[in-house]
Amino acid sequence: MRSRVADTSTCSDADKLAAEAARRIAEYSLERLQKARFFTIGLAGGSTPQKTYERLAEMKLDWDRWRFFFGDERCVRPDDPDSNFAMAEQTFFSKLAISPVQVWRMEGEAEDPEAAARRYGRYLPDALDLLLLGMGEDGHTASLFPGSAAAGEKVERVLAVTGPKPPPRRLTITPAVITSARKVIMLVSGESKAEMVRKVWSGPEDPWPWDLPAKYAAFFVQSGCEWLLDEAAAGKK
Repeated sequence: MRSRVADTSTCSDADKLAAEAARRIAEYSLERLQKARFFTIGLAGGSTPQKTYERLAEMKLDWDRWRFFFGDERCVRPDDPDSNFAMAEQTFFSKLAISPVQVWRMEGEAEDPEAAARRYGRYLPDALDLLLLGMGEDGHTASLFPGSAAAGEKVERVLAVTGPKPPPRRLTITPAVITSARKVIMLVSGESKAEMVRKVWSGPEDPWPWDLPAKYAAFFVQSGCEWLLDEAAAGKK
């Protein structure tokens, strides 16, 4: 069932976007921790989320009550430069006084990616408190690429996929994880994304979300979603 349309906010540039995203994440974590023992967050890869993590790491928050998950991962070792975990470790986790048991990473290096995907699907909470997403120039989000079978998956929560961008083998959450999250924040920056932002916001069925997976975070999140754009990305919306 389609939810209400997501909210959108525009910041002047990518740095302001990251600062605003960090502020909203921190504020929401405080709200959730008044109601729950832990705050569960799904992290995204990419340069804009990286800037956000750097801002978050400067904040004094109740980090020992956070539990960290991932929306996707490349099938590489966890110390590989292409690893989303490696980026989060360097820019975020290493700056916090947290225990390794608070971080649930995807096993990108596993010999059997399909088995690793099934395991991770069991580790994920039924509903993440917050899921961070980014959007590619082609409209993909997490590692759900336009037209892929994973973008239309209705049963499994995590899949091993082959994408069009290197490294091709990846693990990714599926639409079920996106649409069930208590809150989703989509971070989009750069003029090269502006045309795709316009296409995503053309409506829920034009094209269907499995042809443009970022639409899941615009129209189908059960609890609603916030899109944070910089002015360059918002130019054609």
